[in-house]
Amino acid sequence: MRIGPNRPGFTIAEILVVLVLLGVVSGIVVALLTRHRLVHDRQVTAVNMNNTSRIGLNVVRAELLQLSAGDVTGGDILAIAPDSIVYRAPRSLFFLCQAPDTVANTITLFATDSLRFPRFGWALTPSVDSLFIYAEADPSTNSDDSWLRANVLRTSVASACPGGAPSYTVLVDGVTLQGVTRGAPVRGTQIWKLKSYRDERGDWWLGAQRASHFGTVSVVQPIVGPLDGSTGFLLEYYNAAGLRTAVPRLVDRVSITVASRSDRRVLRASGLGYATQLLKTDVVLRNNPRH
Repeated sequence: MRIGPNRPGFTIAEILVVLVLLGVVSGIVVALLTRHRLVHDRQVTAVNMNNTSRIGLNVVRAELLQLSAGDVTGGDILAIAPDSIVYRAPRSLFFLCQAPDTVANTITLFATDSLRFPRFGWALTPSVDSLFIYAEADPSTNSDDSWLRANVLRTSVASACPGGAPSYTVLVDGVTLQGVTRGAPVRGTQIWKLKSYRDERGDWWLGAQRASHFGTVSVVQPIVGPLDGSTGFLLEYYNAAGLRTAVPRLVDRVSITVASRSDRRVLRASGLGYATQLLKTDVVLRNNPRH
């Protein structure tokens, strides 16, 4: 169109048509970008929740796989609840550098972690709560071999191992050291508690806490979160007959559920809200006669 005899231009109607078309195209582009962002957010949220649930499940499973099923004297599990478990966690491996003193009820362990004087894991002092001492008894048969559970009463550091190597001399209780020989392995354990808890924002987390026979001795350390409410970490306990049990020494199998929650609200089919993801697995304890 022309305005005047020699000047080109557009009418108001043409300009309005162009503006309407630009608005329509812009709206389509914005809608596509918004949809793409929402899809991306859902994918990122799903990946994060999957990682949270999987990490939590793997940590708990790895801890429980080390535990021994109970017997008449008890097992590695000390207390159980749907949202927590207290247990003896193996944390160290030592070796006797000389035969035990059965009169004084003491054992002498290598205190270093060198190849010549082996010790693996955490040091005995002050980290270990109890010991499992291997008793060979009759070397010609393994039918009488056993692990003796001992409480640590007192520990002293010296150089009492052969060649003046660093040593731990440990006074133990609750065990008779018959059948224990030089070179026997000794497992050091700590008491830990896995549980769900709420942080200062009110979100639920899975955490670990150092404990003892007298209660907790450290602040809770977060493992993964946030979880899907108070049931985001759930434990179910079964005995050798496959029935649920509330007695720690009867536990042979533990069912673990970890349900993670998104850290922010996302658009779902039902509207804006938190997304959740649940993973579940079972752990059979060591020395379980049924398995």
